[in-house]
Amino acid sequence: MTLNEDSFTNWKHREEIAESMIPLIGKLHRERDVTVLLHSRSLVNKSVVSILKTHRFARQIAGAELSVTDTLPFLQALTALDLGPSQIDIGLLAEKHRADDRGLSVEEFTAEAVAGATGANKIECREGRDVVLYGFGRIGRLVARLLIEKAGSGNGLRLRAIVVRGAAGGPVRTSSSGPRCCAATPFTASSRARSPWTRRTARSSPMATRSR
Repeated sequence: MTLNEDSFTNWKHREEIAESMIPLIGKLHRERDVTVLLHSRSLVNKSVVSILKTHRFARQIAGAELSVTDTLPFLQALTALDLGPSQIDIGLLAEKHRADDRGLSVEEFTAEAVAGATGANKIECREGRDVVLYGFGRIGRLVARLLIEKAGSGNGLRLRAIVVRGAAGGPVRTSSSGPRCCAATPFTASSRARSPWTRRTARSSPMATRSR
């Protein structure tokens, strides 16, 4: 096997591991409001390449590159715990476990490290709160992007509708008025427009955020 073939095989192996991490990260985020981090960088809604790049970024923090083969066992251990809403850094878990000399398994060490967010110690999920966003301009699109990305299990702020002006000047409810956000990058969310929608409905929403 040549050096190029060996490097390619190694890359495909790490790519496969990163692919297996995505559903685990997503399930923790959607069902338990757990945001998985790697040295303070969120891994939620990230692609395979983004996850691998974030692991390479670890060498700027710890001085050595962190492999997905090192962090996957900790992620798997987290899925088996009764976690409450929290942010957990699997990069720090891997580093601290490596420095620990007690001989604990990954499962035992992880359970001990996050004990404050499990079982009777976990924070109870709060009730979700609906948000109606008025306007879909530069600020409106940024706010919509953040609300969608941070939705998690829906126990925080939930974007229910976006109010924009129709051709006749009346309000129309929609979730997208264009394919790109104010930063000229793809707005990665599906849209479904519904019309008509009265002003009374907009004002009766539990919470409204206004932007232009």
